[in-house]
Amino acid sequence: MSQNPPARQGELRAVPEGRLRSAAEAILVVADEPVTTAALSEALGLGEAAAETLLESLAAEYAGRGDAGRPRGFALRRAAGGWRLASAPEFSD
Repeated sequence: MSQNPPARQGELRAVPEGRLRSAAEAILVVADEPVTTAALSEALGLGEAAAETLLESLAAEYAGRGDAGRPRGFALRRAAGGWRLASAPEFSD
């Protein structure tokens, strides 16, 4: 259990490095609209380049590229100036 008190709404707290992927996923899952790199960067306490790299890495992982394992039934893709989770193309019809 964490020793740090929970952040209050609107309070920015840097996410521990080992939890960045999970935190980004949590944000993407609940977002009603595409999440911009700048918004993710601010939410996670990262630079924009690092946030972009993280998003690209997640997209590759979900697609099963490289050493990322198996393709998922969902994809992370660019949409409307941000990033959005969606059904994988083979399941979108």
